[in-house]
Amino acid sequence: MENKDWGIILTLNNEKNITKAAQILYMSQPALTSKIKNIEQELGVQLILRSSRGIQFTPEGKYVVNKAEKMVVQLEQMKNELRSFSNSFAGTIEICASHYFTMYRLPKILQMFKQKYPEADFKVTTNWSKDLFSLVNNQKANIGFVNVDYGGCENRQLLYEDSMCVASAKPFEFKDLVHLPGIEYQRDYLVKMQMEKWWRENFNRPPLISMYVDKITTCREMVSYGLGYGILPEEIISNIPNVQKHYLVDKNGEKITRKTWMIYNEEEFNTPIIKIFIDFVKKMNFNKNEYLIV
Repeated sequence: MENKDWGIILTLNNEKNITKAAQILYMSQPALTSKIKNIEQELGVQLILRSSRGIQFTPEGKYVVNKAEKMVVQLEQMKNELRSFSNSFAGTIEICASHYFTMYRLPKILQMFKQKYPEADFKVTTNWSKDLFSLVNNQKANIGFVNVDYGGCENRQLLYEDSMCVASAKPFEFKDLVHLPGIEYQRDYLVKMQMEKWWRENFNRPPLISMYVDKITTCREMVSYGLGYGILPEEIISNIPNVQKHYLVDKNGEKITRKTWMIYNEEEFNTPIIKIFIDFVKKMNFNKNEYLIV
């Protein structure tokens, strides 16, 4: 099998639909169907079953999908390590990060690193923190930036903490929150539990949620237009004009914060550019937006 065949199998597994997979692979549907038959003939097994609802992998097909995932990872690792033989400042760094970190922090970090190491390349994936731990632990990403500690990763570096706030574009009294329209957004499960616990400790009735949105950035925009209050990290509301905020505190009066960690595996140090990047990030001062190297 050729390397591109592994990519075809993985795309089919992701899409579960030949038409969609063909579009992603820039192939015609007949050409993709013919390629699948060739792969099946070469392996001597049937990989997929077709139905009106799409495709389903056979037990043999699922086995091949698992092997394809490993083959693609191993090939990328080999290419990266070979590049580092001739140039320790070259290579591709596979990064996975939360949506929040990707939007507000990661671009500046990559820009600064690229200026210093122009031959470094990046591959970035965004997802929920719980899924990012899995990507790093399974070596499908070299480095992860997470906002929730789900455990299971020995190597981690706390980068910074951001205070959580109740934010509104309109003046409000803390005691009146139960009567005000709130804007809720999708959060990692552990963060959601933490926020619900804080609410129960302060109010004896559930919040009046008037709007559900997908992302934290969408919630921020709704808050900035005065459509309700949101519970958001202080950093994300810093440039909303005249924003009203109330810090979240626990029973001991300590501020509740949103922590951000960098997680990684020491096995990744085989590729010099990855270790260089990890050390680079460790030296950054994230408590100030200047991103100073300390």
